[in-house]
Amino acid sequence: MSRIGHLIRQERIKQNMKQSTLAAGICSASHLSKIENNSAIPSEEIANLLLEKLNVQMSEYSVEEEEQIIDRLETMYKDAVLNRDHEQIRDFLLQFAGQKIQFKSMDNFYTYNLLMCRLFLVLREQDVSPFIETLELVASQFNERQKFIFHLNMGIYYYSQFEFQKSIEILERSFELIKMVQIEAWELADFYNFIGTTYMKIDEYFRAIQYISKAMRFFRDNLYLIRAIDCYIILGISFKNTNQLEKAKESYLLGQKLANELGLNSYQSMFHHNLGRLHAMAGNPEKSIEYYHLSLESKYHMKIKEGRIATILALINEYSKLNNSIQVIRWCKKGLNILDKEYDDNHSALAESYRYHYLIYGALHSNALDKEEILKEAIAHFEKIDDYRYIHKYSVLLIDHYAQNEDYKKAMDYFQKAERAIFKQKRVRFWEDL
Repeated sequence: MSRIGHLIRQERIKQNMKQSTLAAGICSASHLSKIENNSAIPSEEIANLLLEKLNVQMSEYSVEEEEQIIDRLETMYKDAVLNRDHEQIRDFLLQFAGQKIQFKSMDNFYTYNLLMCRLFLVLREQDVSPFIETLELVASQFNERQKFIFHLNMGIYYYSQFEFQKSIEILERSFELIKMVQIEAWELADFYNFIGTTYMKIDEYFRAIQYISKAMRFFRDNLYLIRAIDCYIILGISFKNTNQLEKAKESYLLGQKLANELGLNSYQSMFHHNLGRLHAMAGNPEKSIEYYHLSLESKYHMKIKEGRIATILALINEYSKLNNSIQVIRWCKKGLNILDKEYDDNHSALAESYRYHYLIYGALHSNALDKEEILKEAIAHFEKIDDYRYIHKYSVLLIDHYAQNEDYKKAMDYFQKAERAIFKQKRVRFWEDL
């Protein structure tokens, strides 16, 4: 039973049960803590009582059977990473997730939890924190390949929590491991794709292009075409943000052509949105608005909820450039209505950010008396989540507002705030590095 402690801990966390609750009537909370950390081996009686209280039935296999389970899991892991077939992953997890295996091999226990964690991360339908907490506890005992998968899992987990800088710091530890252990080409391409995407999120676009290009070549040449399409999208965004607009357009059109050939209509809204953004950057708001409308129509036709609020904000932005206040106010109301109807937690960072975007544009184009307060609240929100782009953007609006009202002290306060945000956004410490 020497390996059961980590499983007990994992199940307890999953059931949101305190140590004192689980230990009550069985053993002391301090002894349970030692069991969960594998620094104490429970008697068979205590182990059985703890498992019974958690309502967990253990399955025990021979080492050979364990190896077969790991082989099946490795096969599913590769297929899940390359094909992203959520229905297949869901079916597989239904077979395995309820099984509590008392592994004879600790190495198999580690691999099992690492791969199951990645499958749940791909599916994005379940809280993976019990896996994460268990894996962090034993990470020092992993072999090199297990460390590689662990760092990738942790990077994906923090990315999903919008902690992009923390994600990058963990992912970058894998570069040394890649030199030390044989990582298969498909697994390396998956890593390059993810680290490239994360570099894009922290505005390191040239690094994003470097790694996404490597991933795209593997996916394209080996006919993992859905993954290749995703790479074309990230490349397009990164080229766009380095002002390489023709390369961005080329990437989007190649991805769109591939999606059309495969009959993947769900991608059309994404390509329309990004092509709209290119026209916006080229100073053509009318053409940009056409593409944004096409993107929204596609999202509604395909019943795609994800991304609607972003495309609506993009539309608002372009109508604002044209000083079309009627359309700005109309679309702000639509965006707020979607947040109220479709987002259960309107206090989540994402929903709250979009709520402020819509409120700001609505206030500006209706000359609302409370626009100053809305801007101040919004800037405080974006400071809280370290979104330097919008700290800078909306501070500029407040500077103009205070300057027009000859309140130069407040204007200077927000000028300094905007300046600090630029430094943070570009990740520089000295003005000479700007």
